[in-house]
Amino acid sequence: MHTLVDGDICCYRCAAVTENDDVSIAKYQLDEFITRVLKETNAYDHTIYLSGPSNFRYDIYPEYKANRKDLPRPKHLEACKEHLVTTWGAKVTDGIEADDAMGIHQYGSVDTCIASIDK
Repeated sequence: MHTLVDGDICCYRCAAVTENDDVSIAKYQLDEFITRVLKETNAYDHTIYLSGPSNFRYDIYPEYKANRKDLPRPKHLEACKEHLVTTWGAKVTDGIEADDAMGIHQYGSVDTCIASIDK
């Protein structure tokens, strides 16, 4: 199985639960989480996606995710994202979100699995 992983959700979750810990704990939690996902999906290969800074949805609807703008982001979030890129080879998308990229990647493939809690 080629597992496609939503890195945004993995990073957010691991950064949030380690808010009061050292960044090394957040990265450790992230490594454990990714490893578990790959094991449970019987992955022989994987691609981890992270959403980049641009997103076409904001061009269409500037208020997209406006309800989140005042919410604090976990302090280790950016470090977790960088860790996925440097350690796990995560791909940062341009113009689309991670879950869009996974859907595009999976289209027409019979041997992929999307690991995400997003719709």
